[in-house]
Amino acid sequence: MSPDESIEFMVSLRRRDGELVGLKTMPIHALEDGCFKNYKVLGVSGVIERVNQVTRKYPNLETQEQLVLPGDFIVSVNGKTDETEMKSLLHTERKLWLKVRREPHVETSTDPLQMYVAIEYDAKEPELGYLAVARGQTVQVLLSTRTSAEERNTYKCDYVFGWHMDKSKDDGGWLPIDVLRAG
Repeated sequence: MSPDESIEFMVSLRRRDGELVGLKTMPIHALEDGCFKNYKVLGVSGVIERVNQVTRKYPNLETQEQLVLPGDFIVSVNGKTDETEMKSLLHTERKLWLKVRREPHVETSTDPLQMYVAIEYDAKEPELGYLAVARGQTVQVLLSTRTSAEERNTYKCDYVFGWHMDKSKDDGGWLPIDVLRAG
């Protein structure tokens, strides 16, 4: 996503009986006429956070841009754009399709952070999608992607998505947080 353009994406949710969607929202109304426009996301938990955790496991730019984050806007729920209908669907439906919009220049925790590699990591894991780094290198990481290690991972600490300074985010991969230091 270019820093000057908004993006829209769909998020599919399926929740169990009694499970909360996990959206803390605020209705947004047009200044001109007071008509409802959409819901602004203030916080995420529940099903939304579970979907975000699954999305974080796929190391490519397109999926990382499809995390539902504070500052995003819920444009429609199951195709409905009316405030009352959207609110009702979020509380009653088990299958939900959310149309989400992210505006440019919205401060999110997805901004990359430069970190120093303190311990070499060869990325020899049982799966693909990991990033090899050498001691002394500097890498960009997305702390918002931090996720727990899986049983079969080499390191038993959390992992984050990152990429080499001279490469694009699309060339990145997962690496253990314990090999990194603030740079």
